[in-house]
Amino acid sequence: ISANEEVKAEPRIIPYNNKTTIPSLNPLPAGYRIINLRKTFPISMKYKGYEDSLDITLKVFYEHCNENGIGTDQLRNAVTIILDGDALENYYTNIAPLRTTNFKTVIDELRKKFETEQQQRKDFSEWI
Repeated sequence: ISANEEVKAEPRIIPYNNKTTIPSLNPLPAGYRIINLRKTFPISMKYKGYEDSLDITLKVFYEHCNENGIGTDQLRNAVTIILDGDALENYYTNIAPLRTTNFKTVIDELRKKFETEQQQRKDFSEWI
């Protein structure tokens, strides 16, 4: 290549979430997005266990994940953000040691512990 020739470099393309993107246009790294989620998730919506609805907490969680650009592959890394009280204690005592990387398994374990049929009956009787 001579000094008079112009070198045209193609932008380096990186696959991201099954899409092709140019690095300078990539969103924040996942760690920063999770930090932003931690800052913006409402404390009042955290799932504490028996007295809360996991479905409602998950609905708010998914909405906040979407707003912060957190994909389904990162939900497992962000799950502790939505937990508090008995649910958080149960997570670190019984679920985290399983070392599962599956978000669905974490949610299933929380449901088994806090949303049993007996607990649902108790909740119903308190409303009557």
